[in-house]
This record gives sequence, structure tokens and C-alpha cells, in this order.
Amino acid sequence: MKYDILIVDDEKEIRDIISSFISEHMNCNIVTAVDGQDALKIALSKEFDLIITDHRMPILTGAQFFIKMRETPGPNKYSPVIFLSAFIDEAKIGTECLEDVYFMDKVNYVNKLIPYVTMILGQ
Repeated sequence: MKYDILIVDDEKEIRDIISSFISEHMNCNIVTAVDGQDALKIALSKEFDLIITDHRMPILTGAQFFIKMRETPGPNKYSPVIFLSAFIDEAKIGTECLEDVYFMDKVNYVNKLIPYVTMILGQ
């Protein structure tokens, strides 16, 4: 199965690293967004099997994007989301009680990411 994954981070280098790493290990289509507002626009128009987002970003934080996406009728209202951030405690405020939301610290995330993603996708 080929998965559709949205990666959201305001740092291009991080987006590229995550995209490249996931593409090397999984059969997937990767779409990227540069901030929460960009992500919301994309997520309201295309369904994703998984969304991976940073928290601290301009315009809309990852948490603001996630909450707006869940509150708005659309194809990703119930899609699983991983917050991949150095600010997990902030990201959890208002989001941790929602379904299919996961949190991963950006410190040394590369070796943990693929097992985490495959667990969430049920591979």
C-alpha cells in the first residue's frame, strides 16, 4: 500500500530530512507544508494517511493547525497526527485529549521515526 503523508515544518532542512528519510523506508507520497496555515489549506483539500507536524511555526502553530483541522469538516478530520517538536509540552495543551494524536521529541528522532510511523499506520 502506498501511503499519503503530509509533513509540516517551517524549516526547509527539517522538512527535507523527514521527507527523505520516510521515502527511503516506506512506500509513500510525501506532501510538505511550510507552516500551519499552509498545512490547513492542504489538509482541507486532500486526504492523508498521516500528518507529521512541528509545533512552533509562524502564522498557525502546529496545535492551532491541528485543532482547526479537527474542527472543520474535511478529509483529515480523523487522520492521525504526530507532533514532532522540541516543544512537546506546549503542543500537548489542548490537543492531547483528542484521538489519534501522538507526540515525539525532535531530539534524536530520526532513528525512532520509522518504527513510530509504521506502528501508527498499522504496518
